[in-house]
Amino acid sequence: MKASRYGLDIGLVVTLCFLLAFSLGHAEETGGGQTQEQVSEATDAELVDMLSSERRDEARAVLFHRSVLYGAEEGAHENLARLADMLSAVVIDGSVEEARMEALSLLRAPLMFGPGSDEAFPAVCHALVEDPSLRVRFTAAGMLGDLGRADAIPFLEQIIVEAGPRQSELERDVTERAIGALGNCGPEAVPVLLELKSDEKLSKTVPTAILVSALAATGDELFALPELLKIVDTGNPPEVSYAVAGLGAGFHKYPSEAQSTIMDVIRTALSHPSHHVREAACNAIMYIGNPAHIPLVEPLLEDPHKELSRQLDETNTNFIEVELYPVRKRAEMAIKELQRIAEQREKVAASSASPYVRHHIPSLDRP
Repeated sequence: MKASRYGLDIGLVVTLCFLLAFSLGHAEETGGGQTQEQVSEATDAELVDMLSSERRDEARAVLFHRSVLYGAEEGAHENLARLADMLSAVVIDGSVEEARMEALSLLRAPLMFGPGSDEAFPAVCHALVEDPSLRVRFTAAGMLGDLGRADAIPFLEQIIVEAGPRQSELERDVTERAIGALGNCGPEAVPVLLELKSDEKLSKTVPTAILVSALAATGDELFALPELLKIVDTGNPPEVSYAVAGLGAGFHKYPSEAQSTIMDVIRTALSHPSHHVREAACNAIMYIGNPAHIPLVEPLLEDPHKELSRQLDETNTNFIEVELYPVRKRAEMAIKELQRIAEQREKVAASSASPYVRHHIPSLDRP
C-alpha cells in the first residue's frame, strides 16, 4: 500500500484499520452467510442505496472498508472522490434519517484523506445548518470540529446564533458542540467567539464557561490569551476553571513565550481557593503531558477539600455516607498519566538506541 500524496498520517491509518476491523466484524454478525458475501460484491452505488434499507449496517461496513483502501492507494483516489459525491447526495437529499447519518459518518474518510473533500465538506456544512435531525446536526458539528477548517466558521456561527432561548437538551448539545468546534478552528474563530461571549441573548442559553473553553482552544496569543488572563483574574470559579483547563488543553498550540505565561497561571491555580479551579489545574497539567510537572501536582494528593456522598452499601440495601476527595483524585489521575507518558518515552528512547532500529530506521539518528 503506497502512502497518500495528501500527507496521510500513519496513526490515522492504524485508527481507521482498527475501526474497519470492528465494522466488518459487526457486519458479519448481523448479516451472516451468503447475504454478507453478496453485499461485499455490490457496487459502490448499490451500497449507497442500501444505506436506506435494513441492510445499512452491512453496507456501511463495506463502504468504510472501501473508502479506507481508496484513500490510502494513490491509484484509487478517483474512486474515493466518486464515492464522496454519492454519499454527499444522500446527506443533502436523503429522506431516511439513518441513511443520512451513515452517509455523513462515511464522509470522514474523504475529508481526512483528501480526495473527495471538495464534495464532502459542503455536505457536512449543509447537514449542520439544514438537516431536520438534531442527531445529524450534532454529528456534523463534531466532524467540523475535528477538521478545524477556518471556512467552517460561518456555518458554526450560524447554528449558534440561530439557537433559541428555550432549547431542548439535544438542541443545547448541538449548540455547545458547535462552540467547541469553533475553538478548534484556530485564531480565525476568535472574533466570532468574543462576539458570542458578549451576546446577552446567548448567555441565557449557553454557559459562558463553554465559550471560555473554546477561546482557550484557539491557541491565539494576540486576542484570546489576554481575554483569558482577564477571566482568570476576575471571573467566577466556573469561568476560571474552564479558562485554566482550556489553556492546558490548548497549551501546545501557543508559542513558547505564551506557554511560559500559561504555566504561571496554572501554577497559581493549583493553590486557588476554589476546589473547582484546583481540579481544573490538575487537568491542565495532565493535558500538557510533561512528566517534569509531577512535583507541581503532588502536594494536591493531600488536598483538604472533602465532600460527603450517600451511596448504597455492598448489599445494595442501605445508604451510607462516603467521604470523597475530588481534588486528590484528580491529582492522582494526573500523576498516573504523566508517569505513563514518562515510561512510554523511556521505551521509545530505548528502542531508538537499539542497533537494529538505527540500522532499519536511520531517520531516528536525526535531531
